[in-house]
Amino acid sequence: VHTDEVEHGPSLNKDRYAHSCTRFSKNHEEFIAVAGGFDKYAVCNSVEFLKICTADGTIPQMHWEVVASMNIRRYDFGLSVYGKYLAAFGGEPTIESEQTEVYDPDTGTWRFVEAVLKHKNRHYFSTVAVPDLGIEEIEVKFSDYQIKFDDSG
Repeated sequence: VHTDEVEHGPSLNKDRYAHSCTRFSKNHEEFIAVAGGFDKYAVCNSVEFLKICTADGTIPQMHWEVVASMNIRRYDFGLSVYGKYLAAFGGEPTIESEQTEVYDPDTGTWRFVEAVLKHKNRHYFSTVAVPDLGIEEIEVKFSDYQIKFDDSG
């Protein structure tokens, strides 16, 4: 990053499009997260992390790591940092996508939070990273929301 050079990085584990991605920090390490989108012709909920900087500032051997899948299959959605969590919100299809879910690094799972979209017909988002300086910690309240799957498939 500081050399003004661009190099080709490792390929994702899944071919995908209409996905979301963002940069985030976890345990003083820097990552890029890629989530959701289409895998071939089906909407997916898979998530991959790429560690780009270790806690001591070194650049690791880069490879995409598959982590827990989101609860909701989404595409064209927002993926950003919400407090200390990675959050997914909005997008398509509109079934359940107004729910916000966060990746909890302590448990390695995605959990729903009480924050939901107020305007359910607005599902497309872009996100902007804001520096940590001068920003108060966000209190994240988890919800008891659960997706009810139909047994018919």
